[in-house]
Amino acid sequence: MPDWARTIARHWLYETADAIRIGALKASGDPEVAGLAEKIDREEAYHRMHADMWADRLRDEARFRSAVDELWPSALGLLEPGQRDRLCETLGREPVDPVERGEHTEELRPLWEEMTMVRRSVPGASW
Repeated sequence: MPDWARTIARHWLYETADAIRIGALKASGDPEVAGLAEKIDREEAYHRMHADMWADRLRDEARFRSAVDELWPSALGLLEPGQRDRLCETLGREPVDPVERGEHTEELRPLWEEMTMVRRSVPGASW
């Protein structure tokens, strides 16, 4: 059964890491990349506000703190190695060995099966 505190912890950690990624893209020497990142950042600001609002509300809850601790290695894995220290500084947390992108938890398998059910229902179909 999904846990609300864990869902919010995951959302908050992702949005915080994503802000660092977008910030790096906004600083790109390629004006087109920087411009697109600026546009993305304007929309993402609302996602960050939502995540921060809920994280502030749940910050003192043991389940939320436990979820943040559990998900912290995955949050670090969202970023390039050179950006991870920034996430640690932003959230006041110690670095740990990251769970790199592409590594999945056991809970992905049933979700993946459900999300790909239609595609798999007609083998060889072009979607």
